[in-house]
Amino acid sequence: MVAAKSNQLSTLVSNMFAAGLLDDQFRQLEMLQDEGNPDFVANVVMLFCEEGERIIGELAKELAA
Repeated sequence: MVAAKSNQLSTLVSNMFAAGLLDDQFRQLEMLQDEGNPDFVANVVMLFCEEGERIIGELAKELAA
């Protein structure tokens, strides 16, 4: 089960690189992850998405004003 999920994740990441959705910065981020914090990459990506959503909302408010 774990191996299958790991394989799915590898395939997804490879496809995202091929589509241009990820770049070398993602690889650098992956290199920062260690056994002490196995959710590091997921947490950083979630934070990025949440902050992006917040910033887009603020920009939309400014444009509507």
